[in-house]
Amino acid sequence: MILPIFAVFNSPDDGALVERLKRRDPHALAELYDRYGRLAYSLVLRVVRDPAIAEDLVQETFLRVWSRVHSIDPQRNALGPWLLAIARNRAIDYLRSAAGRDRSASIELDESDHAPV
Repeated sequence: MILPIFAVFNSPDDGALVERLKRRDPHALAELYDRYGRLAYSLVLRVVRDPAIAEDLVQETFLRVWSRVHSIDPQRNALGPWLLAIARNRAIDYLRSAAGRDRSASIELDESDHAPV
């Protein structure tokens, strides 16, 4: 069964998961990854268009969530959108970086090399 995307963001046990993350429960981080990892990866991949870079950026996303989990209030903020905003921002930051700009330029050159005549 496929749930609508808004159902992912309204998981009733996200508050409990946030509290476990704040207590530094490593199983909570694994559960968070199981819950949102694929979604974060697909979002980042759409932005950077490179599977290896997307994997690295998703890993950075979860490390950032782990280090900043104390800043989220589960009563005011939903965990899923917060995590996905971090993932999106990591991907955009990558594209704005020198490495991202170099990568984008090479992709554009590759695509123009194969343009229809």
